[in-house]
Amino acid sequence: SLKEAVGRIDNNIKLLSEKVDSLADKIENVKLELDDKLNNVTTRVDSMNNTIIDHNEQLAFHSDLIKNQKLLCDLIIVGVPQMPSENLFDVFKKISAAIGYPENNLPPVYLNRISTKSNGRSSKVFSLIKLQFMCQDAKTEYFGRYLSSKSLCMQHLGLPTNERIYINENLTPWNRNIKSRALRLKKAGKIKNVWSKDGLIFIESYGLDGGNGDKIAIHHN
Repeated sequence: SLKEAVGRIDNNIKLLSEKVDSLADKIENVKLELDDKLNNVTTRVDSMNNTIIDHNEQLAFHSDLIKNQKLLCDLIIVGVPQMPSENLFDVFKKISAAIGYPENNLPPVYLNRISTKSNGRSSKVFSLIKLQFMCQDAKTEYFGRYLSSKSLCMQHLGLPTNERIYINENLTPWNRNIKSRALRLKKAGKIKNVWSKDGLIFIESYGLDGGNGDKIAIHHN
């Protein structure tokens, strides 16, 4: 009869609907399982990337330490303009006299001009004087005398200007970048002091009362 036929159709529709629902549940379960596996893979890939980044940073750091060892006997003089037919040893003698060295007791040193670009967006090229001492102790003493003088300027070279002359350690690119960033933090008032020692960069934080704080060696940017 028609009623029985309609009943069979309804029953078939229900069975089909149940199969569709069951299939949809299976698809959803598969989707959830795939999402879970994808998340696990993504987590593992991210972990591997972080591990690779850490290894690369460690490799770069240790490579920089090796480079730094080659610069431990070097100092850089900044602020002395290059003159035609200049005598670098005469410049060295006058600077040495200004920081307390008698002319008959100058440390043995190799002198040469080097050029470097300024940090940041500027493309300005600076001509610097590099001092290469025979040993690290001689360099350390020379640098210490300069730091104690605090008044080295162009007048010490016989020039009619009081523009400052600076002496810095010869830093690797890694440590120059760290020092540059630290100096910006100092300028912003976030740290108290920045300096280098044996090619490494140190900072001093502010204490609770604004006085002296912790002194920390910085190895990473």
